[in-house]
Amino acid sequence: MTLSVVEKIMSKQRIAVIGNGMVGHKFIETLLQETNSSDYEIITFSEEPRLAYDRVQLSSYFTGATAADLALTDESYYDSHGVRFVLNDKVVAIDVEKNTLVTASGREEVYDRLVLATGSYPFVPPIPGKEQDHCLVYRTIEDLEAITRTGGAARRWWRPDIAPENRSPGCQGPYGKKHAGNRRRGKLPLSNEFRRRFPPGNRYGVVFRRYPPAG
Repeated sequence: MTLSVVEKIMSKQRIAVIGNGMVGHKFIETLLQETNSSDYEIITFSEEPRLAYDRVQLSSYFTGATAADLALTDESYYDSHGVRFVLNDKVVAIDVEKNTLVTASGREEVYDRLVLATGSYPFVPPIPGKEQDHCLVYRTIEDLEAITRTGGAARRWWRPDIAPENRSPGCQGPYGKKHAGNRRRGKLPLSNEFRRRFPPGNRYGVVFRRYPPAG
């Protein structure tokens, strides 16, 4: 007896993947490569507004890479393989008795198998002032965009003992001159001034003050 289209759909295992980072996407990609991938109905959820990207290479964003360069997949790939995806909507509740989940927008989905690939979150120490607009974390492309905007509007200060010809936005000395192109492209090079004031053995537990001090 031939199964109808509806019966085929109903017979599929519904797999929900919470998190569409590097691990969540790799799981989906591996599952799709299985010979019986047609037996599964896959849906993935991401609280970010974009599909999986290479988070390990995020620093390259400051040297000219774009969000498209970092992308590990795109909507057309998921569409062509029948993978449903929900973006910018965090899963906030799971009912393991009913096999259902609910997102922040109120969307409810039923699943047969649930995969949690939520990744990490940026821990911010309880430092006074951490709630200010320009106190930023470094985890997502949106974080990097915020850092770039903040850096572009930041007040610059030059050490008086550095000759003008060796000054470069965001850095000091030859290193700054070498990476000035990143600033012109709207990116932010690292700062030798930070390295000078806070050597590797003294970068933790530091109380940051306005630099240079007022007065």
